[in-house]
Amino acid sequence: MSNVSINTLFDRLLQISPFVRSVKIQEKQGEFFGEWINDDNIFTYVKEGTLDIILDSKKYAAKKGDAFIMHPYLPHIFKTTPGKEGCTLYVIHFDLFSVPERRDWSVHFVGRNGRRWKDNDNENEHIFSEIQAGIITLSLHDRNLIEDIFLKVHEEYCLETKGFELACKGLMTHLLSLFLRNALIQKEQKGKAFKTWKNLEAALNYIQEHYQDKNLTLARLGLIAQLTPNYLSTLFKNELGISVHRYLNEVRLQRSKELMLDPGKRFKEIADLVGFSSIHVFSKVFKRHVGVSASEYLAGLERKEPNNKSQH
Repeated sequence: MSNVSINTLFDRLLQISPFVRSVKIQEKQGEFFGEWINDDNIFTYVKEGTLDIILDSKKYAAKKGDAFIMHPYLPHIFKTTPGKEGCTLYVIHFDLFSVPERRDWSVHFVGRNGRRWKDNDNENEHIFSEIQAGIITLSLHDRNLIEDIFLKVHEEYCLETKGFELACKGLMTHLLSLFLRNALIQKEQKGKAFKTWKNLEAALNYIQEHYQDKNLTLARLGLIAQLTPNYLSTLFKNELGISVHRYLNEVRLQRSKELMLDPGKRFKEIADLVGFSSIHVFSKVFKRHVGVSASEYLAGLERKEPNNKSQH
């Protein structure tokens, strides 16, 4: 990223009025995780551990003290390596400008065709797409500052005391200025592009849009990706650290968690809507991947989220 680009960005960001949509601390151990596309900006700071990231066809290795910002609709995949230490992430979903019609939006995972706004309708929210910041390694001093700011934002967001949105706005502005200051003085990590990304992306997109299909096969995904099924399977393992079947299940489970927020939907209906062949298979896969049963997960969600704040 050039100094000119960052200085220009600083000037443009003088006009922002951030709206914080979600604040969370994610702890993951030895498993693939992540979201494919979101329709807000996402600030992520690696508090502990390591993880591999794919951002728009480039691979990165993030470690403790690294930070990055993902603009709306930037494809992203996170994964941790089984047997390694895992990681703890500080994550904030936010809009750069507080707009009334978007204030009630929950954090939303979308597919290629599920956008809630058009690119040309909200160009101000895509400011960070104009620069290639990659992953920034923060200075030790600013790591401490950003951790303190994040925890204050987290507290304000969770407690919802009077004036909390105004407090979050000020804190988020400070956090963004620290991120950009580090981007200005430090070399960002360059991502490693790989030649077969377009093929892999075609398969990922197809899964995101057709996960409901109970007859979705590796052979069909191979045709979509223009690769043999065996090579596509190898590509998933080597580049994502996960099998095609596991990835499909992850997508179905993510969607099932979103559907659980609708009190009118029963588990049998959810299982059918996300592509599982039966409630039995859904229950078995959910318990194996999430670690608790679907009913236990829902009960925990209801206890933790009395105000129905959506989870990432």
